[in-house]
Amino acid sequence: MRRALAAPLGHRLPSGSRRINRTVSSSSDALSGDPTRAAVASSVAGMVQASLLLPMNTVQTQMQTRGMSSRDVVRLLFRNGPISGLTNLYRAIAPTVGMLGARQGLKFGAGAVFKARLPPSWPEYARDACAGGLSALTSTTLLFPIDTLKTRWQMNMTSPRLDQMYQGFRPAASYSAFGMALWVMMRNALERNLPEPIGGSALAYWKHFLCGGLAGVAVQVPLRWGQG
Repeated sequence: MRRALAAPLGHRLPSGSRRINRTVSSSSDALSGDPTRAAVASSVAGMVQASLLLPMNTVQTQMQTRGMSSRDVVRLLFRNGPISGLTNLYRAIAPTVGMLGARQGLKFGAGAVFKARLPPSWPEYARDACAGGLSALTSTTLLFPIDTLKTRWQMNMTSPRLDQMYQGFRPAASYSAFGMALWVMMRNALERNLPEPIGGSALAYWKHFLCGGLAGVAVQVPLRWGQG
């Protein structure tokens, strides 16, 4: 009898609804929630992203370093046939998946730890930017050798020597830290100011996708122009 009355009196939601609401609530802040959970989820997402987008990244790297058009790069990569071309596109798959999975996991896991330790009296945008920048700097420092290996493999070059592992580290660390600080600050600001979607908690996931994408475009476009 007590069990039968418990649900109406406590207004309990079904377990699936509670799970969705809890996830949506924690996702409104990119650096909130359990650091382990954030690290694992973002790491898996990073590995999926790396597997799907590596061909485009390989073509981009070739264009940037060789000064060639995308069409000429594709012709160069596939000059010995389709099997050879696919091999060239995915030559750096191992270091890329490992690096991006670890980098995303470190960024969001460490970012959640850093933000939780920052003074609550700070403005929210300052905590977002500081935690995001520190987490990106940490991940870049630890994983830059793998990034160097990935880039050299994409260019069909030999593996780097130990003294070459951190060549180019300063601009990469500055780019990563500044970019992540801006992204977290802008993404969370959009989350706080855009209205919640009408039609159920599941639609909130599309809001997270939109906020993250808009912030990414707003940050990456000027930074890429600055690099050029």
